[in-house]
Order: sequence, then C-alpha cells, then structure tokens
Amino acid sequence: MIVLSGPVSQVPKIDEFRPVVLAVVTDGQTWHIRDIREAVKQHAGLTDDQRAERMASGELRADNRIAWAVSSFYHAGVLQRLAKGLYRITDTGRQFAARGPEPIRERDLLGLPAWDAYQEGLRAQRAEAPKAPAAASGVQMNLEDVADAVATDASPDEVVEAAVAVNRAEAAADLLTRLRAASPEFFERTVLDLLIAMGYGGASGRARHLGKTHDGGVDGVIEQDALGLRTIYVQAKRYAEGNAVGRPELQGFVGALNGHAADRGVFLTTSTFTAQAREYGAAMRGGMVVVDGPQLANLMIKFSVGVQVRQTVDLIEVDDDYFD
Repeated sequence: MIVLSGPVSQVPKIDEFRPVVLAVVTDGQTWHIRDIREAVKQHAGLTDDQRAERMASGELRADNRIAWAVSSFYHAGVLQRLAKGLYRITDTGRQFAARGPEPIRERDLLGLPAWDAYQEGLRAQRAEAPKAPAAASGVQMNLEDVADAVATDASPDEVVEAAVAVNRAEAAADLLTRLRAASPEFFERTVLDLLIAMGYGGASGRARHLGKTHDGGVDGVIEQDALGLRTIYVQAKRYAEGNAVGRPELQGFVGALNGHAADRGVFLTTSTFTAQAREYGAAMRGGMVVVDGPQLANLMIKFSVGVQVRQTVDLIEVDDDYFD
C-alpha cells in the first residue's frame, strides 16, 4: 500500500469556498474572476500561509479552488458568464446564497437542470475514455479512485496532482527495492551518476569510481574543476530497509576524508540514519552531507537517473479568447 505523506493543506476546500463566493457576488454586480478571488480570500479571512500555499504546478492553491468553485457554479447556472472572466449571480444563485455559510457540495447542486446536464455529459465522456494501464505493482492509476482517496470535491488539478504523487511514491519504492538488490559496485556507480546529473563535477562531469579494493573508506571521487582543486568524496552504503546507518559509520567516513586531506563529502544510503548519526552529520557544518533512502530515490526521479517518463498528460481548458 502506498501512503502519501506531507503537510495537510490548510486552505478551505472547494465546497467551503462556494458559499463565500456567493456572499461576495450577491450584490448583483458584474465581477471579474480576479476580483472574486481576492474578495473571497479577504472575506474568508485567509492567513498569509494559506494565501501563499502552492500546488506542485506552482499555482496558488486558494486561487485554484476558488476558480473551480466559480466554474462549478457556472455549469450549475448559479452564476452567469457574461464575457471572458466576467460573472454575475443568477436567481438560482440568490436562492443558494440565502442558505447561509454552510458548505455547498456537488451533491447539493443535483436537481439543477444545467448541473444535471453537465454531469450527464461528463459521465458519457468517462464511459468512452480508455482506462489507464495498470502500474508495475498492479495498482490501477485511475484518476477517479485517486480523487476518492484524496478528498471529496477535489479540483481536477488536485486529482492529477495526487495521481502524480502516487506514481512518484511507487517509482521511489521500486527504485529503493532495485538498488538494495543490486551489487555494491552498481550502487556506488549509480550515486556517482546521480551527483553528476545534479551538476557536480563541473562542465566535464568528472567522476571516478574507486572500487572496493583500495578505496580507503571512499567509494568515489568527483572533481568539480579540471585541476581537481575542488573535490567531493563519496561514500555509498547499500543497506537493507530497517538497517540504519549509525554514528560510527559516519565517523569512519570522516576519518577517510581526513586521510585524503578532504574537507567535503557526501554519504548516501538506501536505508536511514539514526538520530545520533544525523546530529553528528549536522555538526560537520556543511563539510558532510547525508542522504537517506527516500531522499536518494526522490533525487533520482527529479534528475532522471534510473527512470524514464512513460507518459505525459496535457490538462485542457477552453480558450475563452476563441469564444469572445
């Protein structure tokens, strides 16, 4: 089972934004979507942190959810779209506004002719769309299933965001499984490939794998300039899950660095570090960086080492300029 971790969003859900949208536009004036977003955030009393929270795409999460609240109201006939980005409340919208500040969920829109017709069109499109192929682990990467797992009333952008997170979590877990099963030499070369892909090694990408025979506690060397004046020493430990790297291993690596008269090193592992090891590494004040298994896998995905893009997805929206 894949478990998504990370901070939980503190931004109100779409169904919580809907009544606020109505409270803003209930004056009957014509509102631009830009002004609706700002007025809704003020009316809802969003904090600076809530306003600043961004999705993986870089879009502000509050702006995204407010925009989808407005979009759903347009499709339900609660708001009328007069021109590009311009909206006005309808008689149906005034009826909903009279309900007060309680969240308005999609099921609350059922029975509205415009909304029912819109939903029927969506169902027809989903019935004709091909199913996504099963992932390597047998998990069906189905956006509807992901939406149910994330939250009810999630925006389509957030559904895709969650699906990408699931896919990345699966790929990261698979990477660590394969690295732990590989030979030590393969793992050592892999971490050197990763560091070169991250930009270490300069324009020439100079890295040397030292091997196990005479490594002196160092598995690889990356020369960041042509003369080798700035050198990074690398230690790679291919440990099983649950077998954490302790402080003695890091102390041994520091001893190896001293033997090479080196002042900087990177210690990478497929497992984790004990609390004492992390404290010791932090005390080196930048002279040594430690990278655990999850960090390693995420970096490999980010810099395309040992992975490839299987499929890209284009998110489509209607071109308002075409219809103006």
